[in-house]
Amino acid sequence: MAVVSGEAPLKNSGGYVWGGAIIEITYTAGNGAITINQIRGKAANSQGGPYNYNSITHTLTYPGGTGTITTRNATFNSTSWQTWTLDGTTTFYGSGSGAFKFTLSSSFPTIPGYVYDFGTIDIGTPTYTPSVTAPSVSASRTSVSYSFSVTDSGGAAITSSGVDLSLTSFGNVVASGSGTSNTINGLTPNTTYYARSFAFNGSYTGYSSTYPSFRTTGNPPVITSVSEAPTLDSCTLTINVTYDTNATWAAGLVEYGTTQSYGSSTPSNIIQGLNSGTTYYYRVTITDTEGRSGTYTSSFTTLSDSKVFYSSAGGSFVKRKLYISINGDAYKLVQGNKINII
Repeated sequence: MAVVSGEAPLKNSGGYVWGGAIIEITYTAGNGAITINQIRGKAANSQGGPYNYNSITHTLTYPGGTGTITTRNATFNSTSWQTWTLDGTTTFYGSGSGAFKFTLSSSFPTIPGYVYDFGTIDIGTPTYTPSVTAPSVSASRTSVSYSFSVTDSGGAAITSSGVDLSLTSFGNVVASGSGTSNTINGLTPNTTYYARSFAFNGSYTGYSSTYPSFRTTGNPPVITSVSEAPTLDSCTLTINVTYDTNATWAAGLVEYGTTQSYGSSTPSNIIQGLNSGTTYYYRVTITDTEGRSGTYTSSFTTLSDSKVFYSSAGGSFVKRKLYISINGDAYKLVQGNKINII
């Protein structure tokens, strides 16, 4: 609680000073509000008295409005403090920043023409919740840069501010940054976050009313290797891919042709309808669930339909590549290029 006081003489219309009085106000400044806890008064000196009056209306002006306070059993007949009874509303809520002003200007009831005029007493500026804008964000793979403004400090100096991040709108805080402009690092790639700005003025914390979301970026998928298994008229590709955090396979495409311009394509990893003994160039493109793509290029040669020469009577052997297929399986090279004739 805080206390303010003011002193004024008792004057008649001609300016003659009859006596003086002191008024003291005890109040509490809260979250955008002033609460009057006590009003008391006393005579400033021993001149005159007793001076008793009731139902005196005082005025409280504050950012966003005015209010009245009524006291009973008010007396200035002693140089000792006399506590007055408060009637009606004693808590007043303001809007915006500024001071609460208490005004006392009461006519003296027992001697017409006399008045106590204290003028206006500044009883202080309450502390209330600061106001902040929603953060503006710009994300990368593992970080986000932000900025926002404090539009109202809440009647006191801002002692701390920053941005909190959550994985929901708005749940547990998973990361934070300090200040009205900064970068938060150590985030997870390919992840949606919600951002909330805040400011603290030593008593109250104000948060942004909206929580913009953003998604950290990621790297494209990496095709680490491709192994080829060609036959006379087809080729099966075994594709090995690594993905960034929170990303998986979404689509694949194999472009192929007898030149590096390709010309044909298939979404399958099995290329069919090829010519035997022919070199084909290919390009594999893998797209992940985040819409990013990785590529890999190479070539392969289909198997040749070669003739095999042999001698069944121990004659000379002419060496040729020999491929055989058993029960319709893929053609396989006969190691050593020899056939035993029984």
